[in-house]
Amino acid sequence: MPSRAGSGQSRPRFGPADSPRTAKELTPLRSHLRDRSLRFVAFLACVAGGLVCFFVAFLTIPMLVLKPRKFAVAFTLGSLLFMGGFSVLMGPVAHFKHLISKERLPFTAAYFGSLGLTLFFAVGVRPSPL
Repeated sequence: MPSRAGSGQSRPRFGPADSPRTAKELTPLRSHLRDRSLRFVAFLACVAGGLVCFFVAFLTIPMLVLKPRKFAVAFTLGSLLFMGGFSVLMGPVAHFKHLISKERLPFTAAYFGSLGLTLFFAVGVRPSPL
C-alpha cells in the first residue's frame, strides 16, 4: 500500500477516504432541474389520464340509467388522477399539508368522503334481486 505522506506517491483510488459521506452524494446526477422536469412530466401524465377518464365518463352519460357503475368509476378515477397530478407537482407532503390545513379540512373531508362512498356504492355494493 502506498504511503500518503510519501514523496509524490498517489493514494489508492477506491477506499475509505474516497467513499461518499452523505446520502446526497450516493445519488449520481441528481439535479434540481431534472427533478422538476420529471415532476412536470408526471403531472402532465396524470392530468392527461384524468382527462381521458372524464371523457369516458362523458361518453357514458347516455347510458347512465343502464350502467351507472361505469360512469361512477370513470369519473372518480378521473378526479383522483387529476388530484394526484397536483400532488406530484407540488410534492406529496406539501400537497397533503395544504389539503388538511385548517381552512380546507372540511372541504377535503367532504371531497374524499364522497369519492370513497361513490366507489363503495358503485363497485362494492351489488344490488340484490327483489
